[in-house]
Amino acid sequence: MVACADKDDDAPVFTVTADESTCDVDSYDATTGYNNFEVTNNGKKITEFYVYTDGGRVVGEVENIGPGATRKLLVSIPEAGTYQATCKPGMVGEGISHDLNVTGDSVDLTEGSDTLTAAVEGYLRYVRSQTTALQEQTDTFVQAIQDGDLETAKSLFAPTRIYCERIEPIAESFPDDLDPRIDLREADLEDGQEWTGFHRIEKDLREGDRITEQTKKAAVASLEDAIDEKDADLLADIDAKFDAVQELLDTFRDGDGFVYYDTVGENDRKKLSTVLDQLNEQVSKVTGVITAAESSK
Repeated sequence: MVACADKDDDAPVFTVTADESTCDVDSYDATTGYNNFEVTNNGKKITEFYVYTDGGRVVGEVENIGPGATRKLLVSIPEAGTYQATCKPGMVGEGISHDLNVTGDSVDLTEGSDTLTAAVEGYLRYVRSQTTALQEQTDTFVQAIQDGDLETAKSLFAPTRIYCERIEPIAESFPDDLDPRIDLREADLEDGQEWTGFHRIEKDLREGDRITEQTKKAAVASLEDAIDEKDADLLADIDAKFDAVQELLDTFRDGDGFVYYDTVGENDRKKLSTVLDQLNEQVSKVTGVITAAESSK
């Protein structure tokens, strides 16, 4: 934990204040390496904060910032260039963006850490394998839809989408709005926006989807050795939080799937929101812990 604290202390801190119409950063000049963003939501809607490359790839993000809340985001920027600092009030749409000008030499953020390098390489292999499986399974799923085979399409929906869920942690880094085109929910549609992807098909098939928190668990699993080396208590706490989420979700099982969300009562929805928030809070600490190796040497 000392190393993690040192990394946070060494990184410059940017103060971000957001509401429904503004996204103000106290400075729009940053340097390569690690940068801290402390985001305060002064609005009435839940918001998100992103740092994008000029090509639209997500470099860092923090979600579910409630009204009056402040969340911290540690972002690693390896290359100089023009980036975008973006707030998304209501967590929909393109958001409110400003140029973030990054200067400095290129940096290899894994250099000097064999454990971190192995974790990154392992996660890349995992993402590639799941992406390949998604492509192959989607071909079969789409063929069933094109053939009008409703029962086969229903049976293939969840097994196909699970591969999409497993790469969800990096999906927003894909170009050309690929993530919303594949996985946008109806509630997040903007006026006039075309709705495509799994949830549009799900509505037609009237099938429930899979558990999105499994995606985050898969991402953390590939980094377990690196987390355990630097903060074993955090890893144990994350595992416990995942178990708590799974235990609660299991109470909503219906056969091989889950009950429809609109049948879940308000009190149970609040319970789900609470355990997911507790999990997200711990998972959000992983970046700071993983990237702390160099500062302890």
